[in-house]
Amino acid sequence: MNQEFAYPIAVFCIIATEFCERFAFSGLRTILSLYLRNILLFSENISTLIYHIFIMVCYIVPLAGAICADAYFGRYSTIRNFGIIYLIGHIVMFLAAVPIINLSPM
Repeated sequence: MNQEFAYPIAVFCIIATEFCERFAFSGLRTILSLYLRNILLFSENISTLIYHIFIMVCYIVPLAGAICADAYFGRYSTIRNFGIIYLIGHIVMFLAAVPIINLSPM
């Protein structure tokens, strides 16, 4: 039984990408200031400054993405390319937060 979708498959990929991006942003935004203060031992003023710069950049960078999509790459390849960059950034953050495992030599 062949069933045709009303929307292209790319639409579902975009929705999934957007869901994952919002989920990651909300999770990171929630713990960023605590991580900066308690783990990296920044002062409350510096932690607040870094937090607000992060939020500002998160809302300004999509404008660059919109310009790239409209003028250069097209919407689907822009979403794919920026999604890959976003994924690499989250992998780097994850790897940077993993504590070093000290194994005793045998």
